Amino acid sequence: NGLYVTHSDPNFVFSFSTPEAAIMNIVTSEVNNIADLPGQCRGGYRIKIANTDSDFDDYYAIFVTEFDGIDGPGAWEETVAPDLNTVINPASMPHVISREPNGTFVVAPIEWESRLVGDNKTNPKPSFLSRPNEDGDRYINNMAFFRNRLCFLSGDNVICSRPGDYYNFWRSSALSLVTNDPIDLAVGTTGSSANATLYDSIEVASGLLVFTSQEQFVLGTDSEEFGPRTSRFARVGTYRYTGSEARTITQPQ
Repeated sequence: NGLYVTHSDPNFVFSFSTPEAAIMNIVTSEVNNIADLPGQCRGGYRIKIANTDSDFDDYYAIFVTEFDGIDGPGAWEETVAPDLNTVINPASMPHVISREPNGTFVVAPIEWESRLVGDNKTNPKPSFLSRPNEDGDRYINNMAFFRNRLCFLSGDNVICSRPGDYYNFWRSSALSLVTNDPIDLAVGTTGSSANATLYDSIEVASGLLVFTSQEQFVLGTDSEEFGPRTSRFARVGTYRYTGSEARTITQPQ
């Protein structure tokens, strides 16, 4: 019950109009509301739902047909923005050491989960990844395991994976922030030292104790839930930490 129109020249501009909006609804690459999406469509068609003037409530939907390869009935599912980097390069990330049945050990890269929804504003890259036009590269200084999450220490941030999904550092939806989404939080130092780089951590009763060269912070929560909305840092000490002098670093891309 629809028409799918394309042009071979991507720079060619054309327009459509209809005298009866109730009979035919025209959509391109963007709509203002989910109610404007057609009930039947071409399989794989991707549309941006703009909602309001704010960029932080935009999301993308792709049409999945009821029958594979047959355009028509189906449903819209949340997806990622087009032309967006969605993968983490395994070659420049920490590797895993595993023991084989014959007793040998194998060092191999990890297949990190891809970004499946949103864009750089609604589902931004984890802060351990270097960004274009950024002063200096980002490094992973250390790792920890806390509250069933794999945690990276990078710069002044602690980045925690989704709980139980240790290789996934992306949000599950661009529409809402939920408890099991990743955590990416900076210590926000107020000390006299400009160097707030985190070098080490240890789990204590109140949370995850992390160390800069001159200060100590605890990552924890005042709630029963530990998630991106409830996690917070508290400064607990100003002792000098010398373990950073021997710390090695790796650089993700």
